[in-house]
Amino acid sequence: MAKTEAITSGDEMSTRDAVGVEPIARFVEQMGLICEADNLPRIAGRLFGLLIVEDGAYSLRQLADRLQVSRASVSTNARILTEIGIVERAPKPGDRQGYYQLASNPFHRMLTGKVRALQHAQTVFSEAAESFPAKRETAKRRLREMAEFHRTAAEIVSELIERSSQQRH
Repeated sequence: MAKTEAITSGDEMSTRDAVGVEPIARFVEQMGLICEADNLPRIAGRLFGLLIVEDGAYSLRQLADRLQVSRASVSTNARILTEIGIVERAPKPGDRQGYYQLASNPFHRMLTGKVRALQHAQTVFSEAAESFPAKRETAKRRLREMAEFHRTAAEIVSELIERSSQQRH
């Protein structure tokens, strides 16, 4: 990935030959929109998309140049993606810059995080249902239904992770 290569479309492209860049730029931008719809910053999605289609580890400067955003923005969003587990730091001996790459099994890690969130929500709904007074039976019923929905969703996503893992091996 050249430092001057930007993820843009049309006349805005930098020095790289246009062949093959347009689909990459479109995909990277679509990943930004997908992640934004999932309550993540758009730049985090664009960064994730770029690391999906590019091999290797890249410095914050390289990623910022490629996405045409500030290094601070890349750093912030790389940290978010690292916390989710889909991007990881890739230190290079003797180099103090921060390098990032797509984590191994990023999709399983992402889904594992979703399972934890679903299980947490199930616990919140269950505990609320138990703590509400008996005279709030309608609320208690709704809370139990929500807890059951989240329990079932967590089971199904866990099964998906397991099945996908078996298919990979």
